[in-house]
Amino acid sequence: MLMQCGDITTGDGTGSISIYGNRFNDENFVISHRSGGIVSMANHGRDTNGSQFFITFGPSRFLNDKHVAFGKVIKGFNIIRALNRMGGASNSDSPKRPIRISDCSVEDVKKYELTAKDMEKDDLEEGK
Repeated sequence: MLMQCGDITTGDGTGSISIYGNRFNDENFVISHRSGGIVSMANHGRDTNGSQFFITFGPSRFLNDKHVAFGKVIKGFNIIRALNRMGGASNSDSPKRPIRISDCSVEDVKKYELTAKDMEKDDLEEGK
């Protein structure tokens, strides 16, 4: 299971224009979808990345070599869990209720060096 978002043009899941143009190529497949919280590019096949991305709720290795993973949720996985528990609407990929990211920002954060063991965990805050 995963949650997909990032359609900044139409807001209905059909748009995916990136800052690089309509589509851009896959970079690499180094990061595995081996745990929850992996952030990856949504696409329509090889080299078709746009603005849409998804976050995995749990291990999703079937996505390896198909979707470029570029990050991991390191804080706030409880929110991801709550979204997963909400479940989907009948006969739909959509959630039961609309979910909106109402605000976001890009901030300077300290660099995280995640170990292989960290990459296996869904929630990095759980162990603290």
